[in-house]
Amino acid sequence: MNRPTPEREKSVRATILLVDDLEDNLFVFSEILKREGYRVISTTSGIEALKILESQLGDIDLVLSDVMMPGMTGFELCKQIKGNEKTCDIPVVLMTAQLMDDEHAIEGLQYGADDYISRPVTPTLLASKLQTILGRKQATDKWRHESCQTRKALEIREWHTRMLIHDLRTPLTSAMGFLSLLAMDDSLTDRHREIISRVQNAIQKESELLEDMLALTAAREKRLHLELEAFDLGEQVQETIFLEEGSASRKGIEIKKGLLEEGLIIKADRRLIGRVLTNLMDNAIKHSPMDSNITVHAFYQRPERDLPLKVKDVKRGEILCAVENKGVPIPEEVKDQIFDPFVKGDKDREKSCFFGVGLGLSFCKEIIQAHGGNIGLISPLPNRKDGTIFYFSLPALKDYDQ
Repeated sequence: MNRPTPEREKSVRATILLVDDLEDNLFVFSEILKREGYRVISTTSGIEALKILESQLGDIDLVLSDVMMPGMTGFELCKQIKGNEKTCDIPVVLMTAQLMDDEHAIEGLQYGADDYISRPVTPTLLASKLQTILGRKQATDKWRHESCQTRKALEIREWHTRMLIHDLRTPLTSAMGFLSLLAMDDSLTDRHREIISRVQNAIQKESELLEDMLALTAAREKRLHLELEAFDLGEQVQETIFLEEGSASRKGIEIKKGLLEEGLIIKADRRLIGRVLTNLMDNAIKHSPMDSNITVHAFYQRPERDLPLKVKDVKRGEILCAVENKGVPIPEEVKDQIFDPFVKGDKDREKSCFFGVGLGLSFCKEIIQAHGGNIGLISPLPNRKDGTIFYFSLPALKDYDQ
């Protein structure tokens, strides 16, 4: 809206385009509006009014038009204004020489008119109606401006994040390339090759972490694009277990397969769900004591079945995936914040690495919620004093009657 600024006269409220085919009416209403502090542009035809709107787009704050005019009626003018994306936000007030019946009132509102006035009209009523409508427009314009600024700020922040991740990923890619060249040296011992392989795995983990940071940022700002496809969650779990067995074995940890059903079809982003599974299993390995075990479940929720895990917020028709470890339980005061990024805890208490600076669990939460699922935890394990279960549920693509 064309709002007054400190440089403009305080008496100028807004610019009104006045449309009436009778010169006398234009003169009377122009005087009324000018005395109320409005800037007035007047014309005797709807066609001319559209030309003025096009040439002075952004300067017109409201259109006040007579209904019964030759050539183009006020209804048709209103329809043209509201049907154009460039002018549709401009309020339109229609005037008629006699009291509008219900049919006329409905017709005007159907064309998008913001209000209507029956003549004769008192200057006080006219000023009051215009002030109310322009006040609403000013509030809408302010909200739209703030929303636009917020969107631009988010786009800039996301762009900066992408550039930062690109800059961080570039040296990792170079390092991975040099390591691959080094691994081709025939003079290397088996020990050297093992060290190179571990460094490559570490670099790959760092690269995946950068991708997680980018996805987390996009998810939190509701700008994450999901590459949806139908796939078997059970097979994805099996694949992740296979990939994580090497990391677990270095701590003497065995990954056990609990209830892993087949045919758990979901429609989701396979890569992101795979990253969620990897993060949850990495988290379980990290917090499990040496020479213990981790149990992974994935099954279709059926209330009538005797399931290894019953969770209240998982409904029938959903698929539940859970990762269980035997580590130190999560304190009650931390549970509510465990999925928040950069959670820190009491370093004096031996609670493993739950309290580090991490984004893994926060990433899992955002990705699962972006897919319309739920995520949660149980700690300690049922009927035990130790252990933690992290679980998530996702809608099944089909119903399972078996």
